[in-house]
Amino acid sequence: MLLFLLLATLAFQPVDSTEQVDFLRISFKANKDAFAFGTFHFEYTKGRCASLSDAESEVFAESIKEDGLYVFDGKNERYDLLADPAALAAVTTRIDKDKSSSIAMVFRALTNGEVTLLDRLWLDDSDRFSHRSPEIYPGTKIFCGDAYFHFPLSLGNCDKVTGELFGELTAVKDGKGTITELDFDSQLDGLPVCKLSYTFKAGKCTYWIDRNRGCLPIRIQTHDDQSVSDTIYRFSDFEHVASAGWLPRRKLRIWANGQLADRIVVTKIDTMNRPGRSMFQLDFPEPLSLGDRAKHFVYSKRKTWSLLDLPGASSPDARPVSPQHTLPGEMPGEIEPGFDWLIPVAGMTVLAIVASILFLWRRRKRRQMM
Repeated sequence: MLLFLLLATLAFQPVDSTEQVDFLRISFKANKDAFAFGTFHFEYTKGRCASLSDAESEVFAESIKEDGLYVFDGKNERYDLLADPAALAAVTTRIDKDKSSSIAMVFRALTNGEVTLLDRLWLDDSDRFSHRSPEIYPGTKIFCGDAYFHFPLSLGNCDKVTGELFGELTAVKDGKGTITELDFDSQLDGLPVCKLSYTFKAGKCTYWIDRNRGCLPIRIQTHDDQSVSDTIYRFSDFEHVASAGWLPRRKLRIWANGQLADRIVVTKIDTMNRPGRSMFQLDFPEPLSLGDRAKHFVYSKRKTWSLLDLPGASSPDARPVSPQHTLPGEMPGEIEPGFDWLIPVAGMTVLAIVASILFLWRRRKRRQMM
């Protein structure tokens, strides 16, 4: 089926610009949807650079490396960024006993597609980690936002992160942007790419897209009219992941005129074994209570918290609080492995591509008959 998908995609040659944009949009989503679930380990490095040239070369004047974990299965997702306390202390400036400033964030987050459980960690005055009262927040904005979520491909349900080509081209199709350049025969560093630029209300975005590898971007450059510099994204080390689709294992982001940059290197990929329930829970060294800003509860203390088994409204472990009540803390910015999922996932992907090809072919046929 995957071979048929590849042949069907390569056989279809879009003609006009509308068909070409639809081809890019639908092909990107088909590649993304080929990932039904997964567990990914990665290294995340963030730091300051002396110049844009240094940033492009991934030369950091000051940096911190964190261990990352991204797990998803359906609407359930988990994302961790954890660092050694000494490494975090080296890039942290303490303002007073309770306040500090750092280029890095250390946290763990869960979402079920409806709410987000966020656990921020910070250094106490002895440079040891403490948990900043974890809380549940309405929606997925925190989990999916650029401030927290960094991964080379917007897998799972995080459709609003930068580089989500399907969502952005859908917005263009809905009239929220205008295509200003579309070149299917462009090149980038000697590679054949499609160069696509569009303007939106507050700026401009340009993609260099690899049509032969899932229609994934190799480079993105965004410009916000209210910003003094562009943001640049580079993707590399593409791999066709077993039982799934194409994934760039490296992502580099540069902003603030090259003064800041971060990099992700995916080190371990598992798309064969469905993650168990234990992957979607957070363990703590001591029992602690949990505030729920979505349902306006404070839950009794536990050492392990998950969005899959929260106390119900009638539970004695759920104490209601008024919406105006300040909840603790403040928001900062195993199932056995099987292969029966492979056929429906591949079938769904093939159907998506074939349906789009037939739709575009019929539309072009109607035009020729006019």
